[in-house]
Amino acid sequence: MSQTLMKKHGYEMLKCVYCGKCCSVCPTFNQIGWESSSPRGKMKLIHGWAEGKIPLTDHLINQLYLCAGCEHCTVECPSGIPIVEIIKDARKELVKTKRGPIEPLRIVNSNIQNECNFLGKPKEERMDWTIFEDVIIEQVDKTEFLYLIGCQPSYWCSEIAASTVKVLKESKFEFGILGGEEWCCGLPALWSGDIGVFKEVAEHNIKAIKKNEAKYVFTTCPGCYLTTARDYPRILGKELGFQVFHITKIFYDLLKEGKLKFTKELKVKVTYHDPCHIGRTFRKFEQPREILKAIPGITLVEMKNNRLDSNCCGGLLASVSEELCVSLGKKRIKEALDVGAELIVTMCPQCYVNLRRSAIEAEVDIRVIDLPMLMVEAMNV
Repeated sequence: MSQTLMKKHGYEMLKCVYCGKCCSVCPTFNQIGWESSSPRGKMKLIHGWAEGKIPLTDHLINQLYLCAGCEHCTVECPSGIPIVEIIKDARKELVKTKRGPIEPLRIVNSNIQNECNFLGKPKEERMDWTIFEDVIIEQVDKTEFLYLIGCQPSYWCSEIAASTVKVLKESKFEFGILGGEEWCCGLPALWSGDIGVFKEVAEHNIKAIKKNEAKYVFTTCPGCYLTTARDYPRILGKELGFQVFHITKIFYDLLKEGKLKFTKELKVKVTYHDPCHIGRTFRKFEQPREILKAIPGITLVEMKNNRLDSNCCGGLLASVSEELCVSLGKKRIKEALDVGAELIVTMCPQCYVNLRRSAIEAEVDIRVIDLPMLMVEAMNV
């Protein structure tokens, strides 16, 4: 039983009319097929548990963590139910009662607390990517624009961070970084329901940014963007004192100012995969496409499901179910192949990692790349 959930979401959960629109777009339900894995099924389970009519079983707990957080259900719901937010709040209640998060996410949160990144890599190695990527970033105490690199570009896919830096430097765009003072944005902890860990890292990052006196913060990771721009002020209950952008906006502004010089023709058929958290959440659909169209030689084709209807790659499920994560990635890869794409471009480290892995496991001939990496090729730097 949870009076907190009933007080906050009891009426909203009762608004479900069982139309099934959420089921038609839910990546988890479309792979598993059980009603309990659907958004409307989760609403029924949460409501029953909150009322004290359904016992809190391991099955119920597992179902609450089998959600990719893509927000496709929320967009489709004709009753306007904030489905993903209700699921996240239910997870908070699980953590309060010591029934959550599930073990893989406990490990992730422990990594954040101990090493300041969700991957569990040594925190003192956070800037090592600059060495093997052969990138020089001048460390400054104060800067107007600050680049939050993120955990995955710092440790797993440093080619994204390196490419971003190369593009910005070639465009004479001045910026700084936090270096070793940057911690995980806290998204994994927040979405697992552990508000304590989330607040700890959020407060640290805000303090570090303010010490740098940055007015504008930008990220390459949509998750970092979502968390910093929306969740920090909402959950901490205070104004940030700085603005937050996704790197897409900066690239687009540089393009319109004539500062992006694409000198190399790339004869390739490209499709763009919309990351959920800059697409559906913030409606950033056209800026990356305009950048792609500006690159000489590129033919841009659209997958059947694009923009607001884009299918989730499953990336956020990586810590919960690798099998489901890759299965959803393969489904997205097939969509790209169906329109004859030779190259999938995205603007998200998590999407990049999962789609690339999915293509390898599917044993298909298609390349996956993040937009800054393609821009480096076209700028010949």
